[in-house]
This record gives sequence, C-alpha cells and structure tokens, in this order.
Amino acid sequence: MSDELHLMIDIETLGTRPGAAILSIGAVVFAPYDRNGLLIRDRFYRGIELGSALRHGAVDAETLRWWLDQPVAVLSGAFSGTAMTADVLSGLAIWWAAKCPVGTPVWANGPAFDLVLIEDLCRRVTGRGAPWGFREHRCCRTLKAIATEAPVPERIGVEHHALADAEHQAVCVAARLRWLREREVGEAAARHLLDLERERSSRISLELDELRSTVRARPTSDMAGED
Repeated sequence: MSDELHLMIDIETLGTRPGAAILSIGAVVFAPYDRNGLLIRDRFYRGIELGSALRHGAVDAETLRWWLDQPVAVLSGAFSGTAMTADVLSGLAIWWAAKCPVGTPVWANGPAFDLVLIEDLCRRVTGRGAPWGFREHRCCRTLKAIATEAPVPERIGVEHHALADAEHQAVCVAARLRWLREREVGEAAARHLLDLERERSSRISLELDELRSTVRARPTSDMAGED
C-alpha cells in the first residue's frame, strides 16, 4: 500500500472552456500512503510557447484580463514557456509511461477541466488520446467534500503555477486519503471490539441459561442434601 502511486495534473490556460489555449502543464507522481515521508516521487513541467498555445487554443477575454491583474512574477511565469505544444504532449506521454503503472489514478482539481482539456488537445495535435483512460479520473473537489474534517497543510509556494499547484494539490489529496483510511481502520477496529463484546455477552448469557436449566432440573431433595 505504501508504494501505491497516484498522479496529480494541473494546467494554466487562457480560458475556462473546452478548447482554451494551454500555457503550461505540471504533474507530480505521488505516493499518498508512504510512511517514510517520500510523498512526491517525480515531477513534470513544461511551459508552452505563447504562439504555439494560441495556434491550438482559444483566448477568453475575461481570463486574459485576470492574468493581467496578477503579480509580475506570476504573469511572467505563466507566459515564459518556450516549448512547442506537440513536444510537450509527447514529453508528457513518455514521462507518464516511464513513471506511472497501468491504472494509476489521475487527479486534478476538476477533471472535467484540466484532464478534458489535455485529452482534447492530444486528439487535435497528435491524433491520439491522452496516455490515461477515463476510468482513472479522480477529483480533488469531490474528495475535499467527502473529507471535510481532514487536516491539510497550508499552501507553500507560488500560486497559479502548474507544477506548484499540482504539488500542493497532491499534498492535500494525500492528507485526506490518509485521514479517510485511518478513520476507516479506527471504525473497523471499533466494530471488531463491539463484535467481540457481543460474542462474550452472548456466551455468558448461554452459560447462565444452561446453569439455570440445570438447577431447575435437579430434584429439591438433592439440593436440600447439599446443605
């Protein structure tokens, strides 16, 4: 269980709808149940050259205005990519094949956005789908709604950077998965103890019933002779 690997993916885009231009892709392989503190096992990050991003995706005016309102460091990081879209997608597929076993769960803050946009881009640019299948999709927001009481670490690092976001989301997912597992184990242990107690009570009740039956069956004269 400690070596079970998961994948977290995050993207930065120029829109919030299918077909939006993708500026960068960040991903981390992580082991949520690792007991030795080795949570993040590997990282992938590629920034896409703006012209290439625009050739394969659309720009939303509201999203562009949002980017222009961000701090200079965030803005420059988002728009400093130099790689071609096809090369980024090819690199992601090669990295995935080397780092992720078949069936690895693929997480995103919202799979209907991040994963769907990447899958659509793969089909349009490479003629092939993404390296993962739809059955591997996992949603951070759904997990957060289920494990609302789970303690998670505070955010560290730059926001709105695909790799930094992916790392933080992986840390939070791991914390929530461990919390759910520990609660499940605790509840299972409590149920086991309750079952043992019920079994013990039932056994004592049966022994008392047998003793009462024995006492009732013995003649009164035998019982009087014991005094």
